[in-house]
Amino acid sequence: MTYARLRPCLVAIGLATCAAPLSAAPVNFNMSDWVAEGGNWTVHDAGNTVRQTSNSPPTVYHSGQNDLFSRYSGSFRVNTDDDDDFIGFVIGYTAGDIYYPNEGLQANSDIDYLLIDWKQDNQTNATLGMAISRVTGDIYEIGNSGQITVQADAWKHDGVVEEIKRADTLGNMGWVDYQTYGFTLEYLPSVVRLHIGDIAALEVTPGEVGLTSFQAGSFGLYGFSQTGLEVSNVRYESLPQVSAAVSTVPLPAGLPLVIAGMGALAILRRRRA
Repeated sequence: MTYARLRPCLVAIGLATCAAPLSAAPVNFNMSDWVAEGGNWTVHDAGNTVRQTSNSPPTVYHSGQNDLFSRYSGSFRVNTDDDDDFIGFVIGYTAGDIYYPNEGLQANSDIDYLLIDWKQDNQTNATLGMAISRVTGDIYEIGNSGQITVQADAWKHDGVVEEIKRADTLGNMGWVDYQTYGFTLEYLPSVVRLHIGDIAALEVTPGEVGLTSFQAGSFGLYGFSQTGLEVSNVRYESLPQVSAAVSTVPLPAGLPLVIAGMGALAILRRRRA
């Protein structure tokens, strides 16, 4: 093959490699095998839809896997006009972080996860809108009589539920009954990003939370004192695992091949000369 014919082949190979995706293709996530902690979560449509149908204390339905370096997307809605409380997500969650003794779970001694919750309306000590908080303790407690109660921390964003920031646009807006919202959430060691539809709702770095890096844990759904939550069409995508020691501006995946091709072209030029 002559140089004139070889050059476009090498360039085409290099461009094709550079254009290769940096993450696995998103896949539908069957939620049948997820883990419920509290509440009444029921699975429908062969794992494509899950509903939380009780007006319960804080409850989580989580993937049970390590979701660091991942992107989740899907849709959610509240199928009732009864009540006006919290719905949302947990990130970096470990089974037992919400410890409800009657379910026989093992309580964790090092609870530390992120909570994104969205309140429909103002109530005493609870503000409407979306916020992200760092949770560093159990939000249940056992009273002197042995009765299990909910600490006010999850309601007020106080104590072990430390509010970090309000959402940029939705921080002072409540969710709407029967309205379907699309969501995309990315969980990386260096950042958490949440979009609601086309709205860039939240972006948080570890430094804002008091950490050097976000840690491994599960993605999950959250409800507090709100019935009727429905989540559907959840898709999962694995994102590239880039070491923190590497430059924050990564080289294109196909660059080494392009460089090798350029070297080959230089050799051919010398031989032709």
